[in-house]
Amino acid sequence: MKRAAILALAALSVPAIPQAPDSKPVTFTELRTSLSRRAEALGRRLDVKIPDLGLPISGEPATRTALLEAFDRLDRALIPTRRATPRPFRVYESRLRIPAAQKAAAVRMVRTGLVAPVGPLVTGPGETLSLEQAGSAIGFFFAQAIHLHHRPTVEFSPGLQQP
Repeated sequence: MKRAAILALAALSVPAIPQAPDSKPVTFTELRTSLSRRAEALGRRLDVKIPDLGLPISGEPATRTALLEAFDRLDRALIPTRRATPRPFRVYESRLRIPAAQKAAAVRMVRTGLVAPVGPLVTGPGETLSLEQAGSAIGFFFAQAIHLHHRPTVEFSPGLQQP
């Protein structure tokens, strides 16, 4: 009883986190800057030449299809250096809201886990992404890309050592 009262008081004393205002769509320049910096860092680490991602320098709102194309170019450059093959992720093709020309690339990236299966990048609702949505998609992509290019060493991983 005493513990429940303390928890209730603690919950009341925590200030509410204000809601973030709706953000404007991310621009091509912002997307290009963020994506190219991360791609160059990963390319240096993996010793891979990163191709041009095809994102223009423009203040116009970036589209979901442009980000998917950039991810596809980057993934194709990184495929030869993969050290792991992931278990395929489930693809919900009925929820995909992307042009037919990019559907095969999107399905491939969803299966390998580089793109969220029901994330706003492939399911919509609009043609543009907010700053938060674009950042989440970029983070998701690079987290899985790093995972696919890492192989732990036996020296520092006790679970891999022979008994």
